[in-house]
Amino acid sequence: MIGVLIVTHGTVGSSLLEQAQIIAGKLEHVETIGVGPQDAPEEVQNQMQEAVSRLNLGKGLLVLTDMFGGTPSNLAMSYLDDSEGGVEVLSGVNLPMLLKLVTARSEEATLSGVAADLKAAGRKNIALAREILSLPTPPMKAKAQ
Repeated sequence: MIGVLIVTHGTVGSSLLEQAQIIAGKLEHVETIGVGPQDAPEEVQNQMQEAVSRLNLGKGLLVLTDMFGGTPSNLAMSYLDDSEGGVEVLSGVNLPMLLKLVTARSEEATLSGVAADLKAAGRKNIALAREILSLPTPPMKAKAQ
């Protein structure tokens, strides 16, 4: 099974995982690391290395981060690995992505396939309610001078 490590600012990742598991049940081989302003990068890097070792069972590891260019994402980039059973990094983690894990991580799934499925699920679920409901766009207010 492809492992998943969620690395985010603060408790964003653990909260998302908690809610996903309330909805879908236990997600196996998924862990979170929260990065706070007080955390030394070396300390977080050590936590990540240990998690990568635990979670990569030979089929690969997907690291989900909250924001491309943020500290969690930048630290995760050092683990990118193109080899078979390697590591991929996907930013913008959201609840629909985690729910997609339930069906995306089959025994025959590939790391690149799971990453693409989660990216698609995440994007698909970003929507403006007004557009979905075909409501008219309200007029723009004039800017105060």
